[in-house]
Amino acid sequence: MPLGPSIVIHAPTGAILWQFAEVALKGRDLRVAGVAQPHWTRR
Repeated sequence: MPLGPSIVIHAPTGAILWQFAEVALKGRDLRVAGVAQPHWTRR
């Protein structure tokens, strides 16, 4: 998950941050277990 020009975090941390943003900041119900990997993460 790119956060800036020189800041990169790994998938588990990105999932936690994304879930936190959706649930705590936006009030949405989200489970990351059902979310597929972004295409750019596959090799």
